[in-house]
Amino acid sequence: MSRVARPSLAAGSPGIPARGSAHPQAGRPAPRSAFTLIEMLVVIAVIGIVAAISVPALKNISKSDAAAAGTRQLLDDIARARQLAISRRTTVFMVFVPQGFWTTFPYNNQALFNNLSGGFSPRDRQALTNVLDKQLVGYNFITLRDIADQPGRTRARYLQEWRSLPEGVYIPETKFTNRNFFTTIYNPLIPSPGNRVKDVYGFEVINTLPFPSPETISPSGEYIFLPCLAFNYQGQLVSPSTGDILDEEVIPVVRGRVAQSRAPVTKLPQFGLPDVREDPPGNSANAYNLIVINGLTGRASIESL
Repeated sequence: MSRVARPSLAAGSPGIPARGSAHPQAGRPAPRSAFTLIEMLVVIAVIGIVAAISVPALKNISKSDAAAAGTRQLLDDIARARQLAISRRTTVFMVFVPQGFWTTFPYNNQALFNNLSGGFSPRDRQALTNVLDKQLVGYNFITLRDIADQPGRTRARYLQEWRSLPEGVYIPETKFTNRNFFTTIYNPLIPSPGNRVKDVYGFEVINTLPFPSPETISPSGEYIFLPCLAFNYQGQLVSPSTGDILDEEVIPVVRGRVAQSRAPVTKLPQFGLPDVREDPPGNSANAYNLIVINGLTGRASIESL
């Protein structure tokens, strides 16, 4: 079969540039697109508006997260105190750090700063200093007996390191007041009357527990009154002083900040009342996160809004 020869294209033919000639587009810069100054300013303005709208919402989300985290932490640790009481077959006290504890009898300013005979030892003063930043937010577990102790003998033991609630939440000051007074919690989403949720009474107190360490002894040999919860060997919530089973205990977890008193130069905790602020104001009574402990079972649950 014979082959048909294909005609070759000579230089200069249509579609083939002549040798030595440049391409018609060669040397021309490719067109580029860009923002004008006005367009860039408009974009920046839009970003600023969106940021201004979203930042408050993000702050509220973080506050809600802190309240949820603090409530969950306290709930879990209350459950742990109950389990410790059951496993050790004894009463376990969950003690809280009240504000201004060094001003109450028998811990007083004169004794704290007295380096002469009759004052706190350096070790005890350091132990007291270590819990200054835990006012209204700190707690620990303590027991006066253990399963291996001999009958009739007691020996105080703290069962963990002092813990604090997350930043942004705290237990309100009213919970540390007299047990006979109470604060009523309301549901702001329900019109009054009928919006009452709970009456919150102060913690029960007891003055037979060493604070803030098992070895701490006041100059007079006495202890301060400590707010606390108590769980017996069956895991029931009982009165710290009488041992009677309680109906229930309600603990609010408040959104806000507790600015502990610190030295101006060193920024270390110093003896002084904290600056306490609810954020938003009044949320301890109207926008609640409550831990409710059933006395008979000792089990805790969360009621929140």
